[in-house]
Amino acid sequence: MNDRDIKALKRIIGHIENILNYVESTNSLEDFTHNQLVVDAVVFN
Repeated sequence: MNDRDIKALKRIIGHIENILNYVESTNSLEDFTHNQLVVDAVVFN
């Protein structure tokens, strides 16, 4: 793996961590789909 690949993987991991933080208080799919702010944040990441 080259430096470019490693940087890309680190960015992906960062986005995954963001998503996990956004949904940590979500208890169900229904909760998630009714919170447009969280949906938008997850889709963006």
